[in-house]
Amino acid sequence: MKNNTAYGVDFDFTTGTAQRLGASAGKTPGADFDAVRMYGGRKRCNLTDDGTVVAYYGDEGYSESGTLHTPIVKNGKTYPAGIPVQVMVEQPKFYYKVEPVTLEPIEGGQGNHIRRARWWVSEDVQPGFRVYPSFLRRGVEYDFIYSSAYEASIYDKEKATYYYEDESVFTANPGSMLTLSSIAGTKPVSGANGQMLNRANARVLSANRGEGWQLIDFLSLNATELLMLVEYASFDSKKVIGKGVVNKEVGEGGNGAEKTGWTSHLGNTSGSGGPDDGFSSVTYRGEENLWGNIWKLVDGLNFECSGINAVWWSDGEYRDDYKGAPYRNTGFTLCKENGFTSAFAYSEDCDFMFLTSEVKGTEEGPVGDYFKQNNTFDGWQSSMFGGRWCQKTWPGLFFWYADLATGRASSNISARIMYLPAQK
Repeated sequence: MKNNTAYGVDFDFTTGTAQRLGASAGKTPGADFDAVRMYGGRKRCNLTDDGTVVAYYGDEGYSESGTLHTPIVKNGKTYPAGIPVQVMVEQPKFYYKVEPVTLEPIEGGQGNHIRRARWWVSEDVQPGFRVYPSFLRRGVEYDFIYSSAYEASIYDKEKATYYYEDESVFTANPGSMLTLSSIAGTKPVSGANGQMLNRANARVLSANRGEGWQLIDFLSLNATELLMLVEYASFDSKKVIGKGVVNKEVGEGGNGAEKTGWTSHLGNTSGSGGPDDGFSSVTYRGEENLWGNIWKLVDGLNFECSGINAVWWSDGEYRDDYKGAPYRNTGFTLCKENGFTSAFAYSEDCDFMFLTSEVKGTEEGPVGDYFKQNNTFDGWQSSMFGGRWCQKTWPGLFFWYADLATGRASSNISARIMYLPAQK
């Protein structure tokens, strides 16, 4: 292993202690990692509907309002002022390796608990490393993927209008002219007032923007989790980066989320957009509010409850309540209790995932995030992520929710988008 280019962390869940490995040794989060392509090359950008990056954060003409304010010439083509552009985070491809040190069989289930392991990432191909699965989908390898900088809002293509206040603009049929967006200054869209923002409709709304656009999936989120873990040598995102919007009152059933864009000034860095008091948005290297503020629907995972808590996953062709091809079993089962995570599940084929297998932890560690499930439900549940504005110490970057009835929409639930570049 080329320790000069491999960055790692050894984490022991029984003691809650971490040790930096390889090129990570002696480094601190932030600037020390900026020279590494998978970290410093991760940038906010403006992406057109056809997938062209027309500007990066800091460039002249860069915009977070949803449209260009000045014309930009890119590759000989002029993109005029007023053209819609999304605020996305360009993530360069990287390679990974997981070395289990101590595993323990999941009693009454399938697979193993991770008690201690070493996680590695590298910008180069190395022996024993694989392309991180987010960059290898359905046999196609991507040099970059693009995740939304912000929680989703609605854009009407026909009217050329963004909706800024979570207005009710669709029901069970989203309509071909409506699409999910990623811009600053909007209240995240939700299922408030009967608006049917369930996972199936969010999938349609995301794809309405054009080829390559989709609802955020767990592969993209898992990649961000791994990068944060190695950079900070910690699973506890709220301690090392910020609490996020988690200390507001529950409210009276409406959408209590803060508007997007409170971390605009932080650009490609990590941190809290204001005082770390539970009322300020947070960002990890450009992705705002991955935890807190409002729940986010996630594609690619289907949870088979019925007393089993099995997990089925795919890297494309997403659908609900399904475990046929291309979906595959992870080889492990989820925890059958609710609580703070103390171990993640492990199988050799799905070593890149961070899904909870045990909840004997607390808000202080070893992970610090909550896990919610419903294994007694007779049927399927779909996935969401990150928590919402009033859940205090529960939310974090590893807060997965496996108790979302398929088809459910709520004022507590929003979405995020992503883009996979067309292959030439």
